[in-house]
Amino acid sequence: MTFSAGSRLGPYEIVAPIGAGGMGEVFRARDTRLGRDVALKVLPALFITDADRLRRFEQEARAAATLNHPNILVVHDVGTDGPTPYVVSELIEGLTLRELLERGALPARKAVDYGIQIARGLAAAHEKGIIHRDLKPENVLVTKDGRVKILDFGLAKLVEEISSDGSRATIAHTDPGMVVGTAGYMSPEQLRAEPIDARSDVFSLGAVLYEMFAGQRAFHGKTAVDTMSAILKEDPAEFPSGVHASSPAIERVVRRCLEKNVDERFDSARDVMFALDAISSASGVRPAADETAPPPPRARRLGLPLAALAAAVVAGGVMYFAGARYGVSPAEPPPLTQLTYRNGTVRGARFAPDGKTVIYAASWEGEPLTTFTTRPGSPESSPLLLPSADLLAMSPAGEMALALNPRTAGPFAIDGTLARAAIAGGAPRELVEDVMSASWSPDGSRLAIIRSTRDSGELQYPIGTTLVTAPYWLSDGRVSPDGGSVAFIAHSAGGDDGEVRIVGTSGPARTLSSGWSSIQGLAWAPGGRELWFTATRAGMLRALHAVTLDGRERLLYRAPARLTLEDVAADGRALLTAGSLRSQVMVGAIGGGPEKGLSWFDWATSLGLSADGSLAAFVESGEGAGAAYGIFVRPTDGRPAIRIADGSRAQLSPDGKWVTSPDPETGKIRITPTGAGAPRLIDTGAIQIGTVTWAPDSRRLIVTGREAGHARRSYEAVLATNQVAPLTAEGTVGEFVSPDGEWLAAARGEAFGLLNLKSNTWLPAPAGLPDEQLLGWSPDSAAAFTATRDNHGAAIFRVSRATGARTQIATLRPGDPAGFTGIQNIAISADGRHYAYVSTRQLSQLFVVQLPTP
Repeated sequence: MTFSAGSRLGPYEIVAPIGAGGMGEVFRARDTRLGRDVALKVLPALFITDADRLRRFEQEARAAATLNHPNILVVHDVGTDGPTPYVVSELIEGLTLRELLERGALPARKAVDYGIQIARGLAAAHEKGIIHRDLKPENVLVTKDGRVKILDFGLAKLVEEISSDGSRATIAHTDPGMVVGTAGYMSPEQLRAEPIDARSDVFSLGAVLYEMFAGQRAFHGKTAVDTMSAILKEDPAEFPSGVHASSPAIERVVRRCLEKNVDERFDSARDVMFALDAISSASGVRPAADETAPPPPRARRLGLPLAALAAAVVAGGVMYFAGARYGVSPAEPPPLTQLTYRNGTVRGARFAPDGKTVIYAASWEGEPLTTFTTRPGSPESSPLLLPSADLLAMSPAGEMALALNPRTAGPFAIDGTLARAAIAGGAPRELVEDVMSASWSPDGSRLAIIRSTRDSGELQYPIGTTLVTAPYWLSDGRVSPDGGSVAFIAHSAGGDDGEVRIVGTSGPARTLSSGWSSIQGLAWAPGGRELWFTATRAGMLRALHAVTLDGRERLLYRAPARLTLEDVAADGRALLTAGSLRSQVMVGAIGGGPEKGLSWFDWATSLGLSADGSLAAFVESGEGAGAAYGIFVRPTDGRPAIRIADGSRAQLSPDGKWVTSPDPETGKIRITPTGAGAPRLIDTGAIQIGTVTWAPDSRRLIVTGREAGHARRSYEAVLATNQVAPLTAEGTVGEFVSPDGEWLAAARGEAFGLLNLKSNTWLPAPAGLPDEQLLGWSPDSAAAFTATRDNHGAAIFRVSRATGARTQIATLRPGDPAGFTGIQNIAISADGRHYAYVSTRQLSQLFVVQLPTP
């Protein structure tokens, strides 16, 4: 079918042809409904009957439609007109990278800038499970303002399932043995038709980088076969002499991308982005766009001791990186005022309607959350006559939105009952339960809220009207100055990682900025053209960043502390908390005695003890752990910790000789010796693994999980034979086997009880046991150890299996309650004589800093 000016496909009117490729023809078209020009791609009539090409065309549409990133072409619509399928995307003015490279090598600054942007776009796609598989200069567009857009996900391969909210999708893999891609840019594993992952795109990125810097192709031959042979067997020529002053370092990065052995390449596109940015910083070759570049996505929970923090900040030891944009010298930090001085944690804080008074909620010296008022220039704060509550929002009329009865809703969040209260006084009026965030409309008539539920987060605006529901944590909802949209942070990456999104009162949410770690704190900048937020990239402390509504990012402010944005005034003053956050392993003896800290770095999780309590295993996932979470073992007598493996979970065997963790490459159970020896894998076959717990004899593992089409159950994995067999019937799930091998504490649906493994009989659990955390069995199998937690600490109990009698055997309380946020990961040794737990502490103070407005 031939399309000419004036032809229509659905609501789109063809204006003029733009170009054509193997996957379709592209036209400039007019959206007659919205009155905008778009790019419309159709499958050529010659190939409409080609089932494989049609499948790949549809695959492109489905893959690209899940992506919303400044460096990836935005897909607006997908449809068919009769037999003709089409995809509609944004219309971008610019040149392809191929057209630019026809002029020769690019200037170093532009090559670095484009390389970082391409890597950023690929990283965003990889996070969605999408591999491009055809990255080449023809598929990279550079706009007039220097923005890079990656085109044509027609060869994309989804490596994981995408959920109905658009964050994950499923697309059939290419048939085995089929080579898909473009000669000269395909990875060796692509050419061999082997399974590929994101590192295949890293190879293609390396080929593109080589061409940008060297001015010639990395691999080329007289024929496509010769080119493919060069990729498999030859290394690219050295950069031509005199290409760039910084070429040795850049060439090392490029060559690592082009390693033929996939395990020797960069692990991710984010690693490439980080390496390029590091080189540009060291050599003075700075990219034109974005002053920050993210490393591999990880939760960064960083901080400084509060005394050092206050001295550093108050003394003016602040690095301010927005100076080049606004003409402010980096040596002259902006005005900074400290508002609080007591020992504890500031939660929510807002400017009052007068723009000078500050209202905040804080817990000082371990006391309950209290709402205070203060003004710059005064070291004193006055408490308001209100019940214990977190401050969520302040209306233009001086009405507060509070979270009454605040409780921990996750490692980094609290929720409570939403209530309205006037600054002048009066009892709060309760509105909605389980609210984590609130924001007033500009006229103070409506509230946007984020509610936490058991399995999801929900954004409502106004209350009762749901705009976003997601199967993960949402935070920091803020209504725009015009009242027409709500910005928020979506923690889809898990933990406190996430991205900045915006949603209108109708239509889907869109992402403005992604790839952030430790992102918390969000507010609209004066004028509503930017959003300011605090987050981290590149392994640094959490800093203040900005993003425009079209996705352009910049760094605003950085200090030697962990910053969290609370509010922004009309004149550009930012209200910030600065402080430290630490998660520490503590060990103690049942019956009393001083506790001892075992943490090696700044953020410990996933805790286990040996049977005699002499050895602990834990995971360090903060900055100190490095580029990957680390599994450490440490004697409880205080001798140094030893890193034995990378991993995010750790279970220590009772005999202290082995640690289990999920193998990141195969998904199998990895067993790592705590002493000499090599790790080994337990093949669990098609079981989707849930939890892994050691049996008391240290020779077996109790694995919970399920096989496709079946209900969850427990399995037994025998280390000596590497055999895995069902331990319980489907629907019965338990982790802890008694030392005598007779009893399994398990659940059947909502019922919790004890399964006799020898007689297969079921007994109801002792009263109270289902409501507590089960820690394990007593050495004589006659009792279970359980734990309860509250806002002040935790308690450990011994519960009789026969009678249900409960005896408290330990009380876990922090020695200094200031900044204490909770206890997690309680463990008890199999001999019942020792315990361990993870305690988190957050210390912060409140500051105001004056920043230039955009």
